Amino acid sequence: MTCSPDCAMPSPKAQTLRAAQFSHTWLSPEGRLVSNRDAVPEERVTAEDLTRFAESVFACKEQMWLYRQKDLQNALLEDAAAHERS
Repeated sequence: MTCSPDCAMPSPKAQTLRAAQFSHTWLSPEGRLVSNRDAVPEERVTAEDLTRFAESVFACKEQMWLYRQKDLQNALLEDAAAHERS
């Protein structure tokens, strides 16, 4: 599932990669994102960067939840219609 093209969110793949980057690093109080891996350079992040990332993950999760609910509702309606016919 991809997020709608009109939203300003990164793709789910980009979000997954960013989440993996955050999970393999530690964040210093000065905003340095330091990787546990030697070959990965240090990066600077701001509170706004982290907030934007968290909001985009939440928004995409909401879209996926709505998508699943729509599928569930359709499945329940089809099941009810099948029971009525029999």
